[in-house]
Amino acid sequence: MNIVVCFLQRELGELVEEVVFLLQVVENRRKQIGIPVASWKEFKACVHAILKTITRSMTPTTCFEYITKLLGNSESSMRKKALEILCETMKDHVSVKKRKEKRELDPNSNSNELHLDDTALKSFQKMCAEIVQIVDGSNDEANASLKLAALSTLDILAHRFSSNHSVFGMCLASVTKGISSENMSVSSSCLKTTGTLVNVLGPKALAELPCMMENVIMKSREISVGSNLKSRSAEVISILLSILVTLEAVVEKLGGFLNPYLGDLIELMIRLTLQPLLKIFSGAVKSGDSSLVITFQMLADLVSKMDRTSISGSYAKIFDQCMVGLDLRRQHPVTVQTINVVEKSVIDAIVSLTMKFTENMFKPLFAKSIEWAETQFQDVAGSGTSNIDRAIQFYNLVNKLVENHRSLFVPYFKHLVKSCAELLSDSADFTASNLVRKKKKARVQEDGNLGNSILSLKSWHLRALILSSLHKCFLHDTGRQKFLDTSNFQVSESYFLIAVFMVHGFFSN
Repeated sequence: MNIVVCFLQRELGELVEEVVFLLQVVENRRKQIGIPVASWKEFKACVHAILKTITRSMTPTTCFEYITKLLGNSESSMRKKALEILCETMKDHVSVKKRKEKRELDPNSNSNELHLDDTALKSFQKMCAEIVQIVDGSNDEANASLKLAALSTLDILAHRFSSNHSVFGMCLASVTKGISSENMSVSSSCLKTTGTLVNVLGPKALAELPCMMENVIMKSREISVGSNLKSRSAEVISILLSILVTLEAVVEKLGGFLNPYLGDLIELMIRLTLQPLLKIFSGAVKSGDSSLVITFQMLADLVSKMDRTSISGSYAKIFDQCMVGLDLRRQHPVTVQTINVVEKSVIDAIVSLTMKFTENMFKPLFAKSIEWAETQFQDVAGSGTSNIDRAIQFYNLVNKLVENHRSLFVPYFKHLVKSCAELLSDSADFTASNLVRKKKKARVQEDGNLGNSILSLKSWHLRALILSSLHKCFLHDTGRQKFLDTSNFQVSESYFLIAVFMVHGFFSN
């Protein structure tokens, strides 16, 4: 009887080989033959149905043996088809087992686990070794599709045969190594499969932990600073999610061994948190003051914990987001009731960011903030005065920058000295056109109406901020090269004299 069974199983295996070979021949020649797309799809569906019927009748040992033979084929398409058949067979076995268990009402059975006898286990080990060779293969773009199929297959096998630790321990090293692949899809798939294998192996995965953590951290840093990844956001999101899957498995199964990596892990989690945090601004605005304050407080906390290497890949995005936050005063969203509190949290985030800057990083962004403040907008009356709100925010920011950076920030006042003097002058009431380095002046007519009253209050608010900024500038102008020298004084002598006297009088009272 055993001889008959062995004969039938061998025939089934050879039949699988023949069907797969036939499918490959037709696929290679279908364009020459001119097979219509609809007919080709129907043919493939029939072949897959035949393969499914055959493999359902095969024992695990026979299935593994003949899949291994197909994996040894020189054509990548044949090997990929073998992997597809294996995956479909595993899924089919599980669905059959689930139906059987449902009939038997066995609530304690693990329906995802398939058990192997010694003979089947040997065939399984040999087949997995062939799959690992594909994972270890060259990183050519042409092989990427086959590699992805191999990784997906290992993931499925690990779920279906999770008790066979020795086999998957052999696979983990190759999969972990593949995390460093330049191909984003391959790297992402390696990360996901690594997470699955760690969950299956538990502490038995410890030997690969150093390589695993090194490659995970390296890949995350590569994404953070990679300027060429901006146009591939979907792939970036996919790989970030895969990193989280891997880290979840590592923390759960190997958490007791992570001491050497805690610093890197905290840095990594900060980077992974940063991108989602930058995307919730619009939702925070809709939710109101508290949500905005919490959002920018979290951003400030994250930034304060990042090193300069991590900052270098994200600082421009963070700064831009903060400038959007500063524009809320001008936009007057109905959900924001206490703009001063919100602005404080935004400026605190900017200051935390600038504390990590080099001079080369700070200069262009400060110039950008001046340009932002100079941008003119038409108010409801069309008078072009509405960007006084931006001026208030700008000098609010300048106050905090000079307060925190002290003498290091003083030289940057050379870009502001003329506008400060003009805005403080009695002869130059504020309009949008004389905000920063603007020569045109327009006088606001005080006719007692509400609009002019509001403008007057804002103008004095702005002047108070400018006076405070200048006071701090003079206070910290203690370097060997004095800022208040002849050249800076002569930029706009008459206006600057007025400004100096106003500062002196304002702060001496």
